[in-house]
Amino acid sequence: MDPVFEQMALETGSRTFGLRGPSVREKFLQLLAHDVCRLNLGMAFRMHVMAATKMHGVPYADVLAVIRFVAPYSGYPAAADALGRLPEIAKVLGLDTDVPADVDLDSVNGPSSR
Repeated sequence: MDPVFEQMALETGSRTFGLRGPSVREKFLQLLAHDVCRLNLGMAFRMHVMAATKMHGVPYADVLAVIRFVAPYSGYPAAADALGRLPEIAKVLGLDTDVPADVDLDSVNGPSSR
C-alpha cells in the first residue's frame, strides 16, 4: 500500500473511532453498511469485516444482518455482491458462519410486503 495513503487512512480511522456516540461495534456496522452501499467490496470491506469480527467480537450473523438490512437502500444487486463476497472473506479469516436459517420474513418486512 502507498505509505502516504496508509497514513491518511490511519489518521481518518483514528478520528472516526475517537468520536463519542456510537460504540465501536456500531461504527464497524456503519462502515460495513457504507462499504455495501458504495460497492467497496475489495480490501476495505475485507479489512472492516476482519476488524469487526476478529478484533471487536462482532458476530458473523450481525455482519450478515447488516448486509440484509441495507439491501433496499444499497440496491439488491449490491447486497447480493456483498453476500457473495462475505463467505470468501469468512473462510480466509476462519469465521464460524453457522447462523440460524429460520428467518421470519413477517417480522423483518411485515406481512403486507410479500
